[in-house]
Amino acid sequence: MEELEEHGFVFATDRNNYFDTIAIDVKASGLSSSDNILSEFHKHGINLRKIDDNHVSVSFDEVKTIFDLNELLSIFASIKKDKLPFDNSTEDASFSKYENRTYTHVGDNLKRTDKPLSHDLFGQKYSETNMMRYIQRLSDRDVGLTHSMIPLGSCTMKLNSAIAMIPITWSGFANVHPFVP
Repeated sequence: MEELEEHGFVFATDRNNYFDTIAIDVKASGLSSSDNILSEFHKHGINLRKIDDNHVSVSFDEVKTIFDLNELLSIFASIKKDKLPFDNSTEDASFSKYENRTYTHVGDNLKRTDKPLSHDLFGQKYSETNMMRYIQRLSDRDVGLTHSMIPLGSCTMKLNSAIAMIPITWSGFANVHPFVP
C-alpha cells in the first residue's frame, strides 16, 4: 500500500482492518473513472473488481508472488505516468526490496478468539473413517442429478447422451442456411 500511496493513490480501505483486499478511491486519486483503470489492467490480462464508478479493488491470495505485486505496482504507476524504481523484466523485482520491511500483523479485532473445531461433533468422530462416513451422509442429503430429477429441462440433458447429439454438429445440420426449404 505504501508504494501506491507514494504515487498519489488514495485508499478507501481502512489500513487497520483489511485482510486480503484493498479498495482504491479513483476520484480522490486524481483519475477519471474506474473503467479507465479496468481497461488499462485488461490490456495486461489482469482483472480488478469494479465496486462503482469511483472505486476499484484488488484481492490477493496465497498464490500471488512478489512479481505479481510488482506488476500491479508498475501498471498503477503507468496509469499515473510515473516510473517505479524497478522493472518486472529484470532481477530488480526480487525479494531484496522487501526483506527488511516490517509488516503489520492482522489486527486483534480480526483474529480468532474461540478455539477451532470445538463443536461437539468433532469430539464424537473418533476416527478418520467415521468422519468420512459422516461427511458422505451430509453429501447424500444434497439433491443432484445422481439422486433425483431436477426440473426445468435438465431431463433432456440427462436423457440425450453425447453420442446421440453428435449429428447436430455435422455441417449438413449445423451450418444450414436459414432460407433452405
